[in-house]
Amino acid sequence: MSKMETIYDLVNNPIENAYIIDKIIGVYSYSNNYEEFKNNIINYNRKSSKKNNTYEKELFEYIENNISDNELINDNGFINVRNGDVDNSFSLVLNTNYNATMKLTKLFMKECKNNDLDFDLYFNINGDTDNSLIISTNNDNINDYLRILNGLRDRFPKLFSDIKEPGLLMGRINDKYGICSSKAGIDNFYDRRCRELYDVIHYNYMTYITENYDMKIKHNKHVVPIVRFLTYYTNKSMFNELRISDLSDEDFYKQYGITREQIDDKEFFVSQGRIINDKLIETFEDKNITMNGDIKIDNFNIDYYFEGENEDDVYTMSLSKDELMKAFNRASYDIIYYRVDLFNKIRQNISDMCYIIGIDKDNYSFDYESVYKKENNEKIKKKEM
Repeated sequence: MSKMETIYDLVNNPIENAYIIDKIIGVYSYSNNYEEFKNNIINYNRKSSKKNNTYEKELFEYIENNISDNELINDNGFINVRNGDVDNSFSLVLNTNYNATMKLTKLFMKECKNNDLDFDLYFNINGDTDNSLIISTNNDNINDYLRILNGLRDRFPKLFSDIKEPGLLMGRINDKYGICSSKAGIDNFYDRRCRELYDVIHYNYMTYITENYDMKIKHNKHVVPIVRFLTYYTNKSMFNELRISDLSDEDFYKQYGITREQIDDKEFFVSQGRIINDKLIETFEDKNITMNGDIKIDNFNIDYYFEGENEDDVYTMSLSKDELMKAFNRASYDIIYYRVDLFNKIRQNISDMCYIIGIDKDNYSFDYESVYKKENNEKIKKKEM
């Protein structure tokens, strides 16, 4: 494993792993918008720890006494520490908690100094993110760095037990070391990938439900239409809105025809679900929900009355279109999970989009124009000559 090409071949491609795609879709389902999605992707494997400020103090004392080249990089709390000149072709990325970040950063720098190796690394002063320690590397020194890390892993097994698996979008050398072709979290590594992932999932999902809302899905032992999943999550959202209402008890009853205690009544929940189901079908039929996720109504309203009372006493429950979209997002994981055709289409579209945004589809953690590609292409040309 003397060259980057060999490591490249060994690295697992995230988007070829159905398990990883499944997790990414899960993140989409509980994210309310793109920014939340990106943040949840970055922090998916977040491992919090009780901070021991002694480790931070020891690290900064070592830096101050041994390394002069360091600076605060950005608002995310990254500190850049350099010793010598390192060409940043790739990055080794470790998902360390706060204490492990402080301890491992110091140990790694000491080992590099002891072995006369230059280094250029970034550590997050806040710790507890899936890119807390980023080590710039290239074809010439990556094996030296891996040798140091493996040596430290043998000597400090407890420390390495606090390192979680690489982040969702990282190429994986093993269960602890992630790799990518840029400074993940420092540059636009996450921005480009998360933007593409969110847009591909969102468009394919919304297109599918608007065109197939009446299609039936086998769910456990039952066969139910897609709209039933949407109904369930929409209904939950409506009842959650009732729970957080700031109306007085008297005004609440006048508005909704029920007391607050009746919010948890199962029969009422089921009866409202039937009304919501019919209203959603009507909304789809009227083309008020488009394939790109645009909802053309300001509010999703359902009208109801209680049997035995004057039918003129009509009550209304309502969701804003933003809350309705959130409910649709919550339903997405179940729908995509049970519709293999939709799941596979999303996977294929993610791969298809890679070239357009400059990502290597053969390994999603690498930019297409990475050093590996450039060097490998040069070698191919020389062989052809």
